[in-house]
Formats: sequence, structure tokens, C-alpha cells
Amino acid sequence: MTDEGYAILAIDYPLAPQAKIDDILEDIIDSINNCFELTELRSNLPLFVWGRSAGAYLALLASASDKLHLKLNGIISYYGYGFLCDSWYDTPSPYYMNLPIVEEASTKIHDKEIVYRGDIANYFSTYIYARQTGKWKDLIYEGRDKYFFLLYTLRAVDSLPAPLFAAHSTGDTDVPYSEFISLCNKYHPDKFVASIPEHDFDRNTNEPETVELLNKTITFISNNI
Repeated sequence: MTDEGYAILAIDYPLAPQAKIDDILEDIIDSINNCFELTELRSNLPLFVWGRSAGAYLALLASASDKLHLKLNGIISYYGYGFLCDSWYDTPSPYYMNLPIVEEASTKIHDKEIVYRGDIANYFSTYIYARQTGKWKDLIYEGRDKYFFLLYTLRAVDSLPAPLFAAHSTGDTDVPYSEFISLCNKYHPDKFVASIPEHDFDRNTNEPETVELLNKTITFISNNI
């Protein structure tokens, strides 16, 4: 991507479950606003928000927020979600139930310190626990369900402020393909679909699907500058 002349700004954000979704989203939006507004070229630079998985979820929410002060040229979601479909996030995941059971004592649930980066092994065990128990939403949000769906999903977002590119695999093990279909039906994005039984199917940069995905992403960016 950088070989094509594009600059990429990677934003760290406070990690769940110590940080909850309200603080995480606020941090993301502040980072986008502040980092971009500090440059003298801000009025001349096209801007896209781009995320993978939970990062795509945050990119989608941030783009839809009235707290984002910047005009976007596009939104890029790799296997992202907006909690548009019921049940998959608050019931035990069949895929993760096939893995060794993770006990709560092996997770980061009771840690108090908020961090922006952590050991992947420790945090992944927390995620597995959340998916095995159906407690994922409960670990990122504290409050009444109606406010979660109103403020931290896309259910009440009728339109997005910029064109959307969305990629997903039909065999996604984490975010069901039905969530992608709901996203597409609601916002009519440019789409890329892979037939691979993985969530982050683009992690191997040498795979033909990844090369094709990046090429289509570059085309989307070029068409919306």
C-alpha cells in the first residue's frame, strides 16, 4: 500500500476488557481528529478510515459519529461488524467451543491497568473465554442493552458519511457471513468476498486472495480521492 504512495497512520487504542467501548471509541475519534488536524495540509489530504475486525467495527462507529470533525473520502472494513444480527456475539461460539476451555482465572478480566498494547497470548485467551461463554458484549460494555444498540452498533445508523468498501469471508469463524450481508444490504458498499474458512483471511500477504483484496482496496481508494 505504501508503495502506491499512500501514508498509513496506525492508531493504538485502550484495550478491553479494562477499557469499555465508550472510552475506546472516544479515544479513537480524538486520535483521528487530533492527528489529522495538526497537519498544515489537512484541507488538501484525502482521508480514509480503515480497520480489520474490531478495528473495522471502531472505524465504522467513528465514521458515523458526529464527534468526528473531518470529512472522510471513504471507509474500509475488513471483516468488520456493526452488531446488526442477533445472537452471534452473546451466545457460545461453536467454533471456539471446539478449542480447549479457557477458565476465567486465565484471562485479563480482573486486571485493573488500562493498556494500549498487550501480549497477544494473554489477550487472545480472554477473547476465547468471551466467545466460549457468550460474554463478549458484557466485557466491552456496562449498561442497559438499549443504549448499547443505540450508541455502539450500526442499528440506528441509516447511512454512512462516505463510500464503504467491505471485505469478508464466507467461512468466517468469528464474525458470521450473515453480519456482512446485513452490512451490505444496509449500506451497499463495494464488496470483496473470499471463500476461506478463516476470519483474518488476509494475514498471509502472499496468498492470491490477499493480493486481489489489496488491489481492489487500492482501486477503491483511487476512485474516491
